[in-house]
Amino acid sequence: MITLSHNRIRLILYGLVLSNIMAGVEGTIVATARPFIVEDLHRFDLTVWIFVAYLLTQTVATNLWGKLSDLFGRQRLYQLSIIIFMCGSTVCGLATSMNMLIVGRAIQGVGAGGLFTLTMTIMGDILAPRDRGKYVGYMAGAFAVATVLGPLVGGLIVDHYSWRFIFFLMPPFGAISLAMSFFTLRLPFARRAHRIDYLGALTMTIWVTAIMLYLTFGEQDGWASPKMLLALGTFVVGLATFIWVESRAAEPILPLHLFRERLFATVVTTHFVVGTVLTSVSIMAPLFLQIVGGSTATRSGLLTVPLTIGMLTTSVISGRRISTTGKYRIYPIVGTGMMVCAAIGLATMGTETGRALPAAYMFLFGLGMGNTMQTITVAVQNRVRHEDLGVATSATGFFRGLGQTAGSAVYSAILVGRLDHWLPKLVPDGALVNSASLRDSPRQILELPDAVRTGIVESFSRSLHVVFLAGIPACVIAFILAWRVPEFPLRSNFTPIADDDAVDGATGPLEATPVGVHV
Repeated sequence: MITLSHNRIRLILYGLVLSNIMAGVEGTIVATARPFIVEDLHRFDLTVWIFVAYLLTQTVATNLWGKLSDLFGRQRLYQLSIIIFMCGSTVCGLATSMNMLIVGRAIQGVGAGGLFTLTMTIMGDILAPRDRGKYVGYMAGAFAVATVLGPLVGGLIVDHYSWRFIFFLMPPFGAISLAMSFFTLRLPFARRAHRIDYLGALTMTIWVTAIMLYLTFGEQDGWASPKMLLALGTFVVGLATFIWVESRAAEPILPLHLFRERLFATVVTTHFVVGTVLTSVSIMAPLFLQIVGGSTATRSGLLTVPLTIGMLTTSVISGRRISTTGKYRIYPIVGTGMMVCAAIGLATMGTETGRALPAAYMFLFGLGMGNTMQTITVAVQNRVRHEDLGVATSATGFFRGLGQTAGSAVYSAILVGRLDHWLPKLVPDGALVNSASLRDSPRQILELPDAVRTGIVESFSRSLHVVFLAGIPACVIAFILAWRVPEFPLRSNFTPIADDDAVDGATGPLEATPVGVHV
């Protein structure tokens, strides 16, 4: 076991934070540039794939990066993920057609999946769980800031330069992160005999792709349309096959034995559930502020600032407290409780609410998120064997990504369904109003006659009320799950705690881990 100096740990973390910000900014910056991209490359019908390609490849690749890092070590795979992301950014910046841009975004997604997974996993390598909390809080805070900076920086670039520079901006940051990794990220790794689970990787790719396509395009093409039913059937068959393959694989991509561990199963389920409701707050609350609240902010990053500030605040505070006390269980309980209160508050909003209360509810939800997500990820890292550290860490992000995709589909479908119900009733000639167009471009509402605008605002208020109501059960489920998270004392070394040391009890014995680096 090797001890790293504090200065070297700081240098490693600076590089990890930089690469994490790079991927985080790129995940949100493109939304601002979409109108300019369409004007240049045309093919408006393909614009949704700019986002779907990135999210799809990122989600599929997440678990693969985690498992491969357990087999081959973190350093080279982390460096490879940076290079892949830089290549994808370059392809996007040089794109001469929408198809070329989509390919570049898909490549970026593969790299982003590695960056998000391996930064957290490397922190698990260089810091004992007891020391990890405060640094994870800083990492989460940096990522939260990146999600806000993305649309703001993107707006500045496309307003004064070209949309291509939002992609050319990334490679220099990637080059700095890559250089820092060569000089600082030399970690010990014990190689072991292994067999790559190619069939598991293939079947996972099939079922994840199928369900994401179904959730993304089901509203547009019809949930019961032939091709959507084909996608759903492919998902069911693919998932069943994947489980069968993984139960027999020597080195499974997603080891099923992890789900027999109560803490791991509870945490990934919580990540999925919170991921679903996060869409309701991060997308629908800003939409309420724009349309119903009359906010003049046109950059979505500005509208999500309260959410981000809340996440940043509690990520740092809870992280430091966890490192000090070695206890974590109370934070997700309090955090999910905050989410329940925030969801109830959002569901009470109407046309007379104004702008302050929605921002306050978003801030409260952000406080809950900061207390919950990174805390339970550290709890998983504290529990699993070191040889499963990469795949266990990646699984939390994987299930959160699936939850966000599912939440986006469900809440968007609810919104569109309620708008189709209210617009014809509250708007003169409301049957002629395109709800999807209004949702994607709220500014056009300001140009409509007063009677029409009033009816549209009321329709959105009533429709979003139902969307926020639908988010309450998910928050309640997350709150119940948080109470089921067992507490194991956070270790100051790298040997997992035995079952009888759990405060709340857990199932399934785990072996000791002799590998690791600590301060």
